[in-house]
Amino acid sequence: RHLLLVLDNFEHLLDSVPLIGELLSAAPQLWILVTSRRRLKLSSETVVFLDGLRAPAEPGDDAQSYPAVQMFLLHSRRMRGHYEPTEQDMAGIAAVCRLVHGMPLGILLSAAWTRVLSPAEVAGEIAKDQDFLQTDMPDVPARQSSLRAVFLHAGSKLDAGEREVFMRLSVFRGGASLEAAQHVTGATVGMLATLIDNALLRRLPSGRYDIHELLRQFAQEQLEQDSQIAQAAHDAHSSYYAGFMQERSSAITGAAQQRILQEISAEMDNIRAAWVWAAARLDVDNIRLATYTLYQFTDFRGGYREGIELFEQAIAALDAAPPSAQHDMLLALLCALNGWNYIRIGDYETSAAVFARSAALYAALNTPPPPG
Repeated sequence: RHLLLVLDNFEHLLDSVPLIGELLSAAPQLWILVTSRRRLKLSSETVVFLDGLRAPAEPGDDAQSYPAVQMFLLHSRRMRGHYEPTEQDMAGIAAVCRLVHGMPLGILLSAAWTRVLSPAEVAGEIAKDQDFLQTDMPDVPARQSSLRAVFLHAGSKLDAGEREVFMRLSVFRGGASLEAAQHVTGATVGMLATLIDNALLRRLPSGRYDIHELLRQFAQEQLEQDSQIAQAAHDAHSSYYAGFMQERSSAITGAAQQRILQEISAEMDNIRAAWVWAAARLDVDNIRLATYTLYQFTDFRGGYREGIELFEQAIAALDAAPPSAQHDMLLALLCALNGWNYIRIGDYETSAAVFARSAALYAALNTPPPPG
C-alpha cells in the first residue's frame, strides 16, 4: 500500500527514531513526513528547513496578501468571530508579523491577545518584552506555551560548549562567514553542524551562517547573563571586523575595488556593531584599524551621513576620556576625515570647525596632517 504517515513535533520523541527506520525498511511504499526542531539523522532523510511565513516588509504593503497576516487573521477570528480589521488594525497586524519574523507560533500567540488588545497594542507589548508572547491554554504543551519555552527546550539539547557557541553567535548582525563565526565563537565545524541540526542556526545559500532574529535576541539575553563571556565575545567580534577593514585599506582604492566594496557591504551590519562596541569601550587600536577603510567605503557608497554618525560616536567617546597623545592622534585623524563627510553633505560651517580642530590637534602633537 502507498501510505503517508505524518508525525508532528517529533523533537521530543527522538528515542523513537529507530522505529521510523524500521517502518521504512519494512514498508517500501510508505512515506513519512516528520516535523521536528532536530534532524533525525537517518540515511533516508531529506531535510527541508522551514523559515517564517512571508510578512509585509513595509507599512504600505498590501498586508492581506501575505501568509503571516492571513494566519494572524485566521486565529484572531477564532477568538472574535467575524473580526474585520480596520486600516489601523492592519498596520498593527503587519507590525506584529514583522516583529515575530513570520514565526507561526509567534503569530498564534500574538493573535490570542487580540481578545483584549488592539493589534498595535500587541505589537507594542512584543517590542517591549518577548516574554509577552505566551499562553495559558491547557491543551498546549508546556514546551510550546511561549517562545521562551520553545527556545529553552531547544537549547536544553546542547552541551555546555555548544550552548556557549550559540550564545556567542548572537553578537553577529546579518549573519557571519565561517571564518568569522569560528574566530569569534571558537566553534568547530561539528559544533556548527549540531546547531544547524537543532534548528538553532542555518546556513544560507551564500554560505553565510545566520540565526533567526528571535532566536538571536534570546541567545543575546542568555549571553548577557555572563558578563565575562559577553565581553569576550563582543571584544573578539570587534577585533575581527577591525582587522577585516584594515586588511582592505589598500585594495579599496585599487583594481579590486568593486569586489572589496561588495565584501564590506555584506558585512556592514557587523562592521557597524563592531565600531560602536569599540567606541563604547574606547578601544583605540580597533577604531584606528577600521577608520580609513570605513571612511573610504562610506565615501564611495555615498553614505556620508552614516559616516558622520559613526565618526561622531568615536569622537564623543574620545572626548569623554582622559586626554593622551594616543587619543589626540586618533581624534585628529577622525576630525580630518569627518570634515570631508560634512563637505559632502554641504555643511561647510561644521566642516570648517572640524578641520580647524583637526589642524590644532596635529599642531599640538607636532605632527603633519594626512595629505588631501
